[in-house]
Amino acid sequence: MVAADVAELNNSLLKTVVSYTPIYGSRIDVSQAMEQAFRKYPRHEFVEHFRLVSEMWDGPTRSRDDHGALPLIYSNQPLMYVGNKGESFQASSSEPAFIMHLLAALDVQPGHRVLEIGCGTGWLLAMMAELSQEPRNVTGIEIIPELVKRAQVNLEKLGLGEVAVKLGDGNVLPTDIGSFDRVMYTASSFTFPTYLFDICQIGGKVVIPLRNRGLAEEVQILERTEQGFQATAARLCKFVQMTQRFGNDPSGITPSNEALRHNYKHADREPLDIPGGPPGTLAFSSFMSKTRPDFLVIGLNDPKIPSGFNAGVFGDPQAIGVAILANDWTAGAIWNRGFLRSFGGGDYRNKFIEGLSEWISCGQPLGAQLRLAISKNLTDSDGDNRGKTWREVRGDSVFTWSL
Repeated sequence: MVAADVAELNNSLLKTVVSYTPIYGSRIDVSQAMEQAFRKYPRHEFVEHFRLVSEMWDGPTRSRDDHGALPLIYSNQPLMYVGNKGESFQASSSEPAFIMHLLAALDVQPGHRVLEIGCGTGWLLAMMAELSQEPRNVTGIEIIPELVKRAQVNLEKLGLGEVAVKLGDGNVLPTDIGSFDRVMYTASSFTFPTYLFDICQIGGKVVIPLRNRGLAEEVQILERTEQGFQATAARLCKFVQMTQRFGNDPSGITPSNEALRHNYKHADREPLDIPGGPPGTLAFSSFMSKTRPDFLVIGLNDPKIPSGFNAGVFGDPQAIGVAILANDWTAGAIWNRGFLRSFGGGDYRNKFIEGLSEWISCGQPLGAQLRLAISKNLTDSDGDNRGKTWREVRGDSVFTWSL
């Protein structure tokens, strides 16, 4: 490995980072301090064995010492961590430009206490330590033991042994972990970790990817207020999902059953257009997830949704249906490939069309365009109620969405 080659590759990647503009939202300037941290802690120091996302389950295991590996490590793409036995972990080194964009949004300043949930092998922790100027103020939580050990070794080797890397579940934290000015999640969750009400300082920031019931995810950039948390911005995203402690996460694509597929096949059918093609369907499903508690995205094929990378982002239009269903699924309305199918009686057809009409009348917003406030209960909500407002209970928190 030639140091000059690494420096050239790292500088090229940094140019991509600095010029990055997200799919939705404005650019955020990368500070000189962030550029310095990026150069000081190059990515290959934290990526030893990996697979590309497109080959995560059955592709070759790659090593940073392999011929041709460095250009892949210094490309602007996520890389899946590989274990000592050759298994792909459900964890990745995130797309550099996007994760640095989020780090810029987190705005770590000297003296800040910083927490990262899902810290992997420690790359972001190293840069957070550089930005805070106090390595002992930085803590990482990781649920995969092998990655915890790698992060500890990596950070110690680079003179950052004071950074705390702990084995733990990001859904719950030790009561003695203390308080933080900045918190970053690099895995997504449907629910909001309620311990943040206790550990995040008033005026502090949290960057967290939140899943919806269906296909869409958004990173919410939140500020801690007296009442709870208020979003200042949001970004479209796709992250590895946080391990679900209770096993009842309603996000993602819900597998159908034989009875539902039978009802779908024999339902009344009518043409119905959702504007915008697959991206429009994604935006519509995100809107419905937040405004209609009986909304689901259903996998219509047996036994499961195809696992291709593109299908994971937008959903395979051959395989999914966006739906409003009765609790027992014996009645409902399911839209797929330009047709709405209704069965079992009730007013589910009308509910679906009302939801579509509301989304269109609101200007067909992306999910990231809905402002979010999070509180412990309804009376604490500090959401902006000047426009249309919807509330939903997620776990032990109340989400207030508004336009």
